[in-house]
Amino acid sequence: MDRYVVHASVAASLVLPDEPYHEVSTYLFERFARGELELVTVPLLNFEVANALWKAVRLGRTQISTAMEAMKQIEGLRIPTGMIPAAKILEIAHGYGRTAYDAAYLALALREAIPLVTADKRFYNAIKGRCDKVVWIESVK
Repeated sequence: MDRYVVHASVAASLVLPDEPYHEVSTYLFERFARGELELVTVPLLNFEVANALWKAVRLGRTQISTAMEAMKQIEGLRIPTGMIPAAKILEIAHGYGRTAYDAAYLALALREAIPLVTADKRFYNAIKGRCDKVVWIESVK
């Protein structure tokens, strides 16, 4: 069975219908719900999705009530989480020149030896060619 570390950008795409990768994110999470693939993430995911929803509310892309329901949907997925020591996150952030937030997901993917699926083009472009563990959302079928 396929296993992936899921980046917050993919989860945000699931609950924000105007995101460009909403449909493929929906498909990925439907497969997860049916038990066709396994997902794991870092505890940070819920905070990052909450932040994305807050920004969407501030920009008028959604209403707070819709954002609250979307957050409940994310929490209801019960994606298993893996803890990564902060020192390891810092090491990877420094090594790849990325934020500690992105490094946390990458550290989990490296530790678990599974791909990290992202819908964050900037992150993906910065890592592709340097780490074979990062895959683009549209490549996950």
